[in-house]
Order: sequence, then structure tokens, then C-alpha cells
Amino acid sequence: MSEVPIPKKRFYCTNCGRVIEVPFGAPKPHQCPYCGAHHTMIHRLDRGGFGRGWRGGRNINLQKTT
Repeated sequence: MSEVPIPKKRFYCTNCGRVIEVPFGAPKPHQCPYCGAHHTMIHRLDRGGFGRGWRGGRNINLQKTT
């Protein structure tokens, strides 16, 4: 039997230029496993699952109306 590949999230380290892959459900790495850069230097490459972003992607007016 062949194994089914586990879907992964991809992150890019701006310090060393390497791509980091972690399984879906795992959090963003706290540091780069290759160079040790801080998590603020690591950015998501793929868009990911079905999430639509902050507040579900709805267009909400955040200004006060008087």
C-alpha cells in the first residue's frame, strides 16, 4: 500500500531564504529550524484552507456612526 501524503503549510524564512513545511493543524514555527531566525521573519507562502481571514471576510464598517 502506498502512503497518502499529509497536506502541509509552507512558510518562507526571509533570513535564510529556505522554505519550511509543517503539517496542517500545527502552529507557525517559533523560529526557523535552519537558521534560528525569530518567528517574525517567517511568512506564510500558501493561502491555506477555507478560512476567509479576519471576521470571516465580511465587509464591516468599523467607524462610529453618530
